[in-house]
Amino acid sequence: MIQAILDDAQAPPAHASGPPSQSEVPRPPTPDPTARPPTAVNQGTNTPQEWGQGAAGFGRRFASAFGKHVVHKAIQYPIARLRHEELGYHPSGLQGFGPRLKYALVGTVVTHKTTTRV
Repeated sequence: MIQAILDDAQAPPAHASGPPSQSEVPRPPTPDPTARPPTAVNQGTNTPQEWGQGAAGFGRRFASAFGKHVVHKAIQYPIARLRHEELGYHPSGLQGFGPRLKYALVGTVVTHKTTTRV
């Protein structure tokens, strides 16, 4: 796992050689079936209490979390497409702690742009 992260960090940026090809055009992310911690935490704390415990309560919490995810992505993806922003991860390709830290901090406020037009 750690070696894979290090290998990805040393890879060159995805669009270093020119504009993205049609296969690299951003697509909406698919739901991650393993990403259920909010549902499990809310089940453990019984939040909201009106939904109760057990399978029925867990199902309601899961449906609520999934609905929030769908709405979030249904807004995020079209807006990113209109603004020509890429939503994917771009490894820095840099060596050393300082340059990689700078890349990570700048990446929180600066986005990669696509060259394709809608």
